Amino acid sequence: MRKEMESDALYDVIEQNPIPASAIALWYALLHINKKAGWKEEFTVTGPALRLKAGLSSSSFKRARATLVASGYIEHRTRGNLPSAYRMKRLAKVDDSKLDRCDGKANLDRVNEELNL
Repeated sequence: MRKEMESDALYDVIEQNPIPASAIALWYALLHINKKAGWKEEFTVTGPALRLKAGLSSSSFKRARATLVASGYIEHRTRGNLPSAYRMKRLAKVDDSKLDRCDGKANLDRVNEELNL
């Protein structure tokens, strides 16, 4: 469910501030990898793996990544010869009405589970 919520939120954001299709493709590749990693705050992945998933050339990949960083959608950190580290800004907002129903840790855990957090 989080993947769907983030996808919807991306399109809401880019209606106001468009980004190139290559940046959108890279964002989706990063979202998919983050989902497979278990929604980590920070995750690592190689450039070639991202380029393959996003269908981008090396130069298009670098421009798309720079666009996502400049737009504030992701953070990117190089790690020498190791795979780069990425953080994705959460675009989907948690529904405050669901949080208001939380009157303890058990309910908060249930809400987080419903939201796939």
